[in-house]
Amino acid sequence: QDGTAGNAKLFMAFWDVVIAAGRFRFYDWTIKVDPDAVIIPWRVRSHMKQHTGQNAYIVNCNKFPGSPNFPMMFGAVEIFSYAAMTAYAMGSWKCGSQLPWGSWG
Repeated sequence: QDGTAGNAKLFMAFWDVVIAAGRFRFYDWTIKVDPDAVIIPWRVRSHMKQHTGQNAYIVNCNKFPGSPNFPMMFGAVEIFSYAAMTAYAMGSWKCGSQLPWGSWG
């Protein structure tokens, strides 16, 4: 246990509300931003343009120093493509019922 998934159930509930509202279906990208994080939308848009239409989740956390991407933010910004949001919407029930998330944090 690394103490990083203590809010997993909260986030599953959060994403259930986002999916139920359905507004993500009107956009190419859905971005979850922590309250103390700053994003510049036009910069994000330019970086994500080449991935538009793909099933993409942008990784933004990596606490392992041996990784080539270290250091990275730890969940402050998460970016999901339309296809990724749709895939999650179709299978989100698996997170709560099939994954051992309770032991992750």
